[in-house]
Amino acid sequence: VENGGSISAAFREHEIFHGIVLQMIRSGEDAGTLDELLAASADYFDSLLADLLSTIASLLNPIMTVFIGLAVAGMMIASFLPVFDMGNMHQ
Repeated sequence: VENGGSISAAFREHEIFHGIVLQMIRSGEDAGTLDELLAASADYFDSLLADLLSTIASLLNPIMTVFIGLAVAGMMIASFLPVFDMGNMHQ
């Protein structure tokens, strides 16, 4: 870019972005609206990140519920097992 090259060529050379983002950067350079297109692509990636975090958070609740349930079941078995063994003792 310092030597007169385009930003899209620099991004393509270093594989920072792929596909549609490179096309948006190139068309933004040609049209002179690079700032608007970069803001639009940033909003797009923000929405992708928000969707990903929402999916992870929605999966985390059932996973933790199962884990806590197994831990409680294990503690209950560990506490009642000696009581059941006392009934099986022969005198």
